[in-house]
Amino acid sequence: MTKYVLILEYDGSKFHGWQRQHGVSTIQENLETALSKFANETISTIT
Repeated sequence: MTKYVLILEYDGSKFHGWQRQHGVSTIQENLETALSKFANETISTIT
């Protein structure tokens, strides 16, 4: 199994917080979407 390290830094001013929320753009939602595309499978982060 290949392991990756991700160091994340972001400007959150265009988001509505970290945790996934219905109807608004969040860091968690965007991160999970990007990671899922990279891994070609569904990725869920733990908050």
